[in-house]
Amino acid sequence: MVEFAHSNLDKLDRTMTQQQLGTMFMSMFGWQGSLMDPEHVLGCLETLIRDVKAAGTAEQMFTNSVNDFFPALVVFMGRCNELGVGRVDVMKKLAEYVVVQCKQTRTQWYHVNTSKPPAHEMSATGRRIPMFQQAARRLCMLTWVMLELARTQEGDLPLESKHFETLAGAVLLGLDIRNHGQLNVRDTLALFTMLNALKVLFYFTQVITGSSEVLIPVWMRLWAGLHHLLFDNSDLLREEGMAQCGGILMFFTYAASTHLPIVKQCTPEWYAVCTMIKNKCSKFDSKCSSNVMYLANEAQTYLTRATRQHPSKSEIYDRLLVDLRCMEEQADLFGTSTNVH
Repeated sequence: MVEFAHSNLDKLDRTMTQQQLGTMFMSMFGWQGSLMDPEHVLGCLETLIRDVKAAGTAEQMFTNSVNDFFPALVVFMGRCNELGVGRVDVMKKLAEYVVVQCKQTRTQWYHVNTSKPPAHEMSATGRRIPMFQQAARRLCMLTWVMLELARTQEGDLPLESKHFETLAGAVLLGLDIRNHGQLNVRDTLALFTMLNALKVLFYFTQVITGSSEVLIPVWMRLWAGLHHLLFDNSDLLREEGMAQCGGILMFFTYAASTHLPIVKQCTPEWYAVCTMIKNKCSKFDSKCSSNVMYLANEAQTYLTRATRQHPSKSEIYDRLLVDLRCMEEQADLFGTSTNVH
């Protein structure tokens, strides 16, 4: 449709055509139904990026409609996995478009740099999405935008860590209220989304500002919520908390292997947590407990290794992409098969 419009502008009402194309994108990014085709989404995003880069020329088609569909696109980014289009190449292209569009129209950045979820976000079945799931969706969107900002070293679009902390806190609070130990697959995915977003926040802050030490207080506050997910009121590991253990151990390993500034002061406590998890896993004989045991051993190895080479920024970036690509499989492995809406 876009190519047809470009080729026939002299025969069409330009204003009406722009409105129709904007409505088309708003409808697509606000989709509530069945799965979508990743290649189709990629094609639409390429069209939008080309349009932004054509700024100031007669070829630009979406200047007057971006206000309508951009907020829907930001929400769409957070639910791509549910719609079957959560491939790494699609998410990277979405983030690329968000950044180039916001560089041109700064007012759209408000829809990105905020912790406020949409007023009425519904699931495909028509149910209201719990607030902590909405927060996890927004963290997913922010994760990919931060990676794109770091990749391009774009420092003119500020992301405030307070929004991240608010969203991460909402995820932890929601999980704590809903579950006392066992997490289902969808809730496990929300937890892993938050932990991966935290990894990316440290990476993004390091790349853009040269130091991520400013995030140490953020981690300490979030660790209080994570600790409560891991341990009960008697400070014992929760009986059915394999998902929490798996997610925390993967974060410990990442933090230690990439030398995050929180590691030095946290090493004794983290090492003790690993030991407690290993003792718990030794009492079970299952694939899940075996995987958690492996993660605990790996985390302790990185925490105690004497000489470690610092990975480069590109190596960390590639590792983050692998972690994001594997997140759904990890949630399936560690979460229970409880039905979710």
